[in-house]
Amino acid sequence: MKRILFPITLLIIMVIITPVLAQDNTTKLIEENRELKAKLANQTKLINELKAENEFLREQINEYRQLLAKIMEEESRRAKESYIQAAAKKEKIGKIIFGALIVSGIFSLAILGFLKSTERKYKHYV
Repeated sequence: MKRILFPITLLIIMVIITPVLAQDNTTKLIEENRELKAKLANQTKLINELKAENEFLREQINEYRQLLAKIMEEESRRAKESYIQAAAKKEKIGKIIFGALIVSGIFSLAILGFLKSTERKYKHYV
């Protein structure tokens, strides 16, 4: 009978302990599963935040690019206008100098003619 009792008790112990051990394992697995789900939720939240921030930064970069392009266009237009104004000013100065040279040349010719005619008039007095 001893031989029969031992396997039966062993069987009874296994029937009683195995579910308790299995329940402990199940509880641990459930807890671990909850922790992993929480970690996954945190990681997903972080990824979504980073995606939103990335999209925001991309939009800002595009806005800055457009703003920079407008500024460069405006600056180019201003530089072109400034160059044209400077060229016009130089042209005006050049015309004034050229006109002054022509007037001084004509004045010099008039003085020369006057001196030559005066020299002829008073040549016989010298």
